[in-house]
Amino acid sequence: MLAVGDSTTLEIVFSTGHYTNEVVKAPSITTNERRQPRVIRIKSNIVKEPDSAYPIMIQPWSIEFASGTIADKVEFTITNKATTPLRPRMVSGPGSGVTVSLPSVIPGSGSATGTVRLEHRDPSAAIEKSVTIELDDAARSRFTIPIHRPKQG
Repeated sequence: MLAVGDSTTLEIVFSTGHYTNEVVKAPSITTNERRQPRVIRIKSNIVKEPDSAYPIMIQPWSIEFASGTIADKVEFTITNKATTPLRPRMVSGPGSGVTVSLPSVIPGSGSATGTVRLEHRDPSAAIEKSVTIELDDAARSRFTIPIHRPKQG
């Protein structure tokens, strides 16, 4: 329950599952603010083969932590397929317990490294998060990197 004038963060998990290409989902949120639910439209372009994405390629395209890890770090590489430098920025982060570091610049036709680090958490708990980055290219291209750790036991 929230007090009048208070606010909170709401997490909506959109699992791409078996979908490919353009997918639109529209979850609704019911509040006592109005009689009709608010509808949030989520539009995504799911790339079946992440290596074919443009203007960047992210490897690995999904960050996987071993079951039972507490403090761990995984590096990922962003390769720029364009000839001009690109600057990534995080537009949506995984939240508490997971820290993401992005390179400040990805050189034209070059690569740069980022990291995902787990902070001290319950090692038996599963993690299903993601980070979405936006590039400073003309299209403001966005890419989402899944972050996963299976539940132990």
